[in-house]
Order: sequence, then C-alpha cells, then structure tokens
Amino acid sequence: MSDYKKSSRRSSREKYDDRSISSLKSNRREERVKSPKIYERKRSRDKSVISTSSSDGSEFEKLLNKKRKETIQKEKEEKLRMKELETPDEKRARRIAKKLQKEERRRAEALKAFPEGIPYTDLNNPFNDTSLSETFIWKKKWETEGMSSVSKKKVEKINRETITKNLAEMEQLKKNREARDAAKEDMEMINRDQERRLCDWNRTEDAFHMKQARLRSSIRIKEGRAKPIDLLARYVSYFDETTEEDFQLDNPLSYIPKNSIDDLEDLIADINVYRMIDGKKNSEFWDDIETISKSISKKLVENRRRSSDSGTVHSSVQEEVLKIFKGKSYSDLQHLQNQIKAKIKNTSKGTDVSYWEALLDQLGPYMAKQRLGENYAHIQQLWLKKIREEQMNEMDTLKDEILEKNLSTSNQFSSKDSETVWQSNTSMEELRREVEETRFVLPFSLEDFQKLEDEVKEHHFLQIDAKGHMKQFALKCYEYGRYSPTYGSESHIMPGIEILDGIEDAEKLQEARKRKKGERIEADLSASDKRMMDIARQGMTEDEAVFAVEEALEKQHFLWSDKYRPRKPRYFNRVHTGFDWNKYNQTHYDIDNPPPKIVQGYRFNIFYPDLLDQTQTPSFALIKCEDSDFAILRFKAGPPYEDIGFKIVNREWEISYKHGYKYTEIDWKTYMQQVGCYLKGERNYSKLVGDTGPIVYPAFHLYIYRLFYSLTDEGKNIRRAQYIFAFLYLFNLLLVFRIYFKNSSFCALPNLP
Repeated sequence: MSDYKKSSRRSSREKYDDRSISSLKSNRREERVKSPKIYERKRSRDKSVISTSSSDGSEFEKLLNKKRKETIQKEKEEKLRMKELETPDEKRARRIAKKLQKEERRRAEALKAFPEGIPYTDLNNPFNDTSLSETFIWKKKWETEGMSSVSKKKVEKINRETITKNLAEMEQLKKNREARDAAKEDMEMINRDQERRLCDWNRTEDAFHMKQARLRSSIRIKEGRAKPIDLLARYVSYFDETTEEDFQLDNPLSYIPKNSIDDLEDLIADINVYRMIDGKKNSEFWDDIETISKSISKKLVENRRRSSDSGTVHSSVQEEVLKIFKGKSYSDLQHLQNQIKAKIKNTSKGTDVSYWEALLDQLGPYMAKQRLGENYAHIQQLWLKKIREEQMNEMDTLKDEILEKNLSTSNQFSSKDSETVWQSNTSMEELRREVEETRFVLPFSLEDFQKLEDEVKEHHFLQIDAKGHMKQFALKCYEYGRYSPTYGSESHIMPGIEILDGIEDAEKLQEARKRKKGERIEADLSASDKRMMDIARQGMTEDEAVFAVEEALEKQHFLWSDKYRPRKPRYFNRVHTGFDWNKYNQTHYDIDNPPPKIVQGYRFNIFYPDLLDQTQTPSFALIKCEDSDFAILRFKAGPPYEDIGFKIVNREWEISYKHGYKYTEIDWKTYMQQVGCYLKGERNYSKLVGDTGPIVYPAFHLYIYRLFYSLTDEGKNIRRAQYIFAFLYLFNLLLVFRIYFKNSSFCALPNLP
C-alpha cells in the first residue's frame, strides 16, 4: 500500500514538473511570436537580447534543479519513514519484490543482448558461457579507435548491431551454401544424365559398328569375294531368327585358310570383332576357331623357319599321338586333357614333362576340331529335321493336288519307266553273269574293308586293279551298299525339290567359283570396251597401279529406267604414288632406304560411249566424307549411266596444266560465276568472284559473256560454247585475212635500187 502511494505521489510530482516546464516553454514561444523581428536579426547586432534570454534560462534551470533535489529528498525521507514503520513481513515482501524486479530486469536485459532468432541464454548455450549476455568491452581496441569515452549503452548498441550484421551475414552464407549444394546436386544430376546418354551413344555406336560388320560380310558374300570370317559368321547365324538368307551348310573347318599366315592373322583379328558382336552367345565356337587358327599358324611358322622346337612332338611319334586322339569323343578328350594336366602337375622322377606339355598343346586344337565336328553333325541333324518338317507341312497342304497329278501323270510315264527299269535290270544281269563266270572272290569282307584307314583302302584298290577285278569289286560294293538308287517318276518327287540339269548346274558352279575367286570374266567385255581398256592402259609406269575402289552411293531412281537400263560406266583408273622428301624424310631416310610411298595423284578414265545426250558434258563433284582425311569424288554424266564415286585422299588439288587440268575450263567456269553474280544485282567489283578470284576485266567483259551465259544454259553446255568460240575464231581469222588482202597494195614496199 505504501509502495502504491509513493509511486502515485511520484507520478503526481512528475506531472506537475512536466506541466511547469511545458508552461514555461509555451510562454517563451508566445514571446517569440509577439516579437519575431528580434529573432530575425543577427546575433552580432542584438547581444543584449541574447544575454537576457540566457539569464532567464539559467534561472529556470536553477529553479528546476532545486525542485528536483527537494523532490528526491522528500522521497528519501518518505522511504526511510516507511521502512521504520513497516513490519518484518512487509520488509521481507519488499525485499523479495525488489529481487524479483531486479531479476526480471536482468532477464530482460539478457534477452535484449541477443537479437531475435538466437535461442541462446547464459545457462543454455553451446559455449558453456554463463556471462554470454554481458557486453564484452575490448578497452585497448576502443582506445585505439578513439572510442574510450563512449557510454556503455552505446557500446551495447554497437555490439547488438554487429551481432545482427554477423547473423545476417551467417544467414546469407547459409543460403549461399544451400544454393551451392542445390547447384552441385543439379550438376551431378546433369552429369549423370550426360553419362547415361553418353553410355547410350556408345552402345548405339557399338551396335552400329557391329551392324556394319555384318553388312560388310553379307555384301562380300553376295559379290563372291567372301572372307573366311564372313562364312563362319553366316554359319553361326544359321539358326538365328533374324537370319532370312538360305544357304548350304558346310563344315566350318573348310572355311579356315591352311596356307597363308597373313590370312590366319586377319581371321584371328576378325574373330575378336565378332566376339564383341556376339558376346557370350557363341563364345565356344569362336574359341575353337581361334585355337585351330593359332595352331595352323604356328605350324606354318615352324615349317617356314625349318627349325625343330624342343617342345614339339617328334615326327616319329606323331602318328602314335594321332592314334591316341582318334576315335574319341569330345568328352573323352576332355577327360584325357584333365589326366595330362594332373600328370604334369604331379610330376615324378623320370617323367618327360616337355613331351606331355607338347602333347597337351596338340590336344587343344584336336579338341576344338572334335567339338566343331560334333556341333556340325548336330546342326546337320537339325537342318534335316527342319527340311522334313517343311516338306511334311507342304505335303499336308498340297496332298489333294499331288494325288491328282499322280493320277494324271502315272499313265504317261508308266511305259517309259518300265523301259528304263528293264534296260537297267538287263545290264545288271549281264554284269552279274560276267562276275559268276570269272568266279571272283574277295580276299576280305566288305564290312572289314569299310573300317580300314584310307591308306590301307588305297593299297587294296591298287591290288584289285592290278589283277583286273575292279569291275567285279565295284559290283560287290554296289550290291553291298546300294549306292545307285533306282529311277523314279517325277510325280513321286516331294514338293519343294527342284530338278536341275547336270550340265547347267556345272556351268553355274564354275561361274560362281570364278566370282568367288575375284576373277573378271573377260567375255562380258565387248570389242569396243577392250579397245578402250587398252587405250587407258597405255603409258602406265611402275609407280602407277590400277585403281578400282568404288564407293557405295545412295540408290537412285530414274524416270527413264523403264526404257533404258541404268548401268555403271566402265572405267580404268590409275593411282600415282611416290616419295615425299620433306624435312623429316630427308633426315631419317635416303635413296637406299626410302620412306613409305604416298598417294600423289589419280587419273580417271571413265567411258561413256552410249550417252543419250551427247551435248551434255560429264561433270564431277567433291563430297565431304566422315573421315576428314578422305573425300568422295562423284562423277555424273546422265542417262543411261548412273553416278559413280571413288574415295580419294583429301588434299589440295594441283590445277596446273602440267598435271592435266584444262585452264580454259577453269576460266570459263569462273566467267560464268562472275556473270551470275552480276545478274543477281551485284555491282561491287571485289564481290564479283569465281573459282580463280575476283574479276580483272573491264565491265564490257560482263556484257559480252552475259550473252554466252544465256546461250549455253548458264554455262553448263560447254560443247555449245566451244562451237560458238570456234565460229568466232574462224570469223575473226577470215576478217583478218580479208583486211590483209584488201590493204596489200598499200603496204607494198618500193623497189630499191
């Protein structure tokens, strides 16, 4: 209660003091309003007024201070009086309230010490600092900065502003870090996407190269210049669902070259490519082919060097080694291989390790051959089964038609069949009668004869032939094996089987063999073509070779293809090679040890004898290639000839007349290009350019050639231009001679004495 009264009295006194002060101020303002001229004058001119106002202010301040002191003294006296009159409980309550106020004030100051957003206190902070809310004053720093006299409140304010600034900077750094992390995650995601796309591109590129390898193989097979790897790849893909080509199955061992080390090395390199194409699909097949190829290559190298290796099996033991391997299946050979490996691993005294290692080396290729043979036999069985199924399906669908054909054709061929069968039976009966008359007896049974080796069979053949019993022996073999089937009617043939003429089939086979070996059939060339080829071959030197590498162009469709058969023109091209004696080659090579030859030029002889439009001059164009080191030179002449292209080295052309390039054609093309620029509206001399540069003639030159431009189809019809220039030349020559003859009398010299 006492505290409430005291506070009320204090507030009343403060109100009174405020009212007195405000009244004094208002009086002073009224005085200023009443006498505004006094304040408008300068201080230097009105010192008396200033001194009067300053004296009034000092008196007012003295009075105000006096009243404040009296008020403070009264409050102290009142406070002492209240303390003397209060009871112990009131005293205790007053002190507790004072402590609470002090604690509340201290807590408020501690909260003000930290800016908003910081959950730290003196008791709860990660620094374990109980005086965290107190302001730290670095006296030396403040003295150095000249701020030692700054009040504590201002220091706290500066510290709070610094903390707020640091917090804002920390928040900005945090946002920047989050932005960097987000950008880093985005970049990682972009990189992952790019890596995934790159991986997809790599897979697509690998698939493209694999597809191109298969396409090259199929093209080589169709053109009759197949390599061993092409035939082996076709053999492997016989039962693939994607394979649409039908061909005859041969033993894959027949595709492996036997006499060329270079071909074997190429085959091994191609096997690695197809191993990537097929993956694990046909790994065993390619392993066997590679093993056999390496074995054959090793034997060829040994034969070439003619030196015996200590690790090889001696020739005297070779037959015994083959007898050990012969007649065993792949599983038996695999078991034998494991036994040899165990024997080499667990060697004992007296064991010839080199012999067993050499034997193991020979066993590998033999196992590969055996596995290929077993797989080939299995594939043949599947192939025959497939053919039987196809034939049975065709027989089921065409059963009624076959029955009708049998009924209609059986009567026609019955008489002929009976005659041929009667003739064959009579000839066989005569042969049997002849054998019975000679009473020929074989010294061995035919069953034992079939089991003998080829060399032993050949020996028996020679003995029988020497005695003159070969006909009787052939009859015995015929009766034993029935090699020659009886003649049947064509109506009894299963559907899908084509009957071939033997002579025609032999001719086709011979022609296919020629195409396969790459031999050109000279019969296809006419007499005129041969003459053109002979002319083109003239002047060939040792540094030149036949150049016939065509580049595959896109397929063309022509409107005149129904009337005229499109065809490729015949050509005989040359490639000129020589040495490039640059600084490097001059340093590292000499005449005795020359550098590698490089391509220095080409000469193209392309024959167009049957051009429909004889006035159209053949043209060429240079097409960029994927490989920057090469380019495609494309020749175009018109119907009935298709465009033809050659892949050449991409280098700067030598357009000198010494190298076969016609200057007149270059100039004509340049003139036409300059006229074309002029007709398009270009009048700047420096921009009227062609292949050889800007125009160097007067403007009248353009007007003259503009007429030629229109007469020669924009300069494309060079033959017509040649006719025009020939006519102009003859006309000019005629005019010169006419002028000469007209003026001959005036130009005659007088007779000198």
